[in-house]
Amino acid sequence: MGQCQAKPRDHAPRPQDKTQNDCLDGMEKRLEELLVGAAGHAPGALRELKARVGQAILHHRSFTGDASHSLAAREAEFEKWQLIHKYIHATPYRDRGTLARSGQRRDALERIRDLRDNELTDWVCLQAEVATNLEKGVQDMRPRKNGPSFPVLLEYVANCKRKALAVLKWAQAGEKEGILTVNNEWHARTREILNEHGLTEFDEDGNPVLTSDPMARN
Repeated sequence: MGQCQAKPRDHAPRPQDKTQNDCLDGMEKRLEELLVGAAGHAPGALRELKARVGQAILHHRSFTGDASHSLAAREAEFEKWQLIHKYIHATPYRDRGTLARSGQRRDALERIRDLRDNELTDWVCLQAEVATNLEKGVQDMRPRKNGPSFPVLLEYVANCKRKALAVLKWAQAGEKEGILTVNNEWHARTREILNEHGLTEFDEDGNPVLTSDPMARN
């Protein structure tokens, strides 16, 4: 989806302003389509899907120590994000327009908190914290996304799924060729794979964010 940021205009529209507004318009259009599609989901089916998400999260969390680097752990991680993405995709919502962005992000946190996925919870907390700082006039350069909270959340989850798939493919190749050793070289190659899949993260000014940054997960 890319970075979107609406800026106040005290001059004639610039090309980048039009790009940003087009981006926000595209997010709004996509949200409307998802809301229409979600109307057909049966409540029972959503409850079942949510239960599957919880089971997948617990299964992935069960891999600890050396096992957390195993092929089975990578498979469990991909399955987890695949199901989270499916659930989030099926449960769109609109932000409460009376809230500042920080409040909208906190609303999003309440919607995903009971999934109990630590990485997802941490990321939404980050978005709320950064928005709060900016509203107070405190500069905060940590990665963030602007726009309605649901499309931003969906994009983050989709990227997590893509990253998990890329790492799974690498692990499968290593298992097949008998060269899967988790060390600095393995992690370096993993970053290369993420870059090859176009998953490099950029801040709001378009500068690449180092993949070693623990907050650069969106």
